[in-house]
Amino acid sequence: MTQKQLIDQFCEFRGKCTTDDVVALNFAYEMLAPRWISVDDELPKEHEWILGFSLKRSYIDVYNFDSNGLIEAHGITHWMHLSPPPILSNSSNTGKNHLIDANNMVDHFADASKMVEEGGEE
Repeated sequence: MTQKQLIDQFCEFRGKCTTDDVVALNFAYEMLAPRWISVDDELPKEHEWILGFSLKRSYIDVYNFDSNGLIEAHGITHWMHLSPPPILSNSSNTGKNHLIDANNMVDHFADASKMVEEGGEE
């Protein structure tokens, strides 16, 4: 479903949409919809964790972007920002919600990927 179709369907469901509603819906869609970005159009920020699609290797992997040849070395043609981690409910007596440490998750995944590439086991 395209962005326009989704907004039209929402407006039909509500009965009508004002111009402000459409502007807000377009903004929300752009902010929430993941999208692949061509490395020809835009590069990630230095040391940003990304999902990268490698045409050379024919797979998607997690990378810590640096401008020192990562794109060329891995054949990355497209990338996307990592989504924020989920909020998990704590089962202890505190009853508080805790946010997963995204850096630890990504570091663990990157370490596991590196071990697999080197022929080791996780």
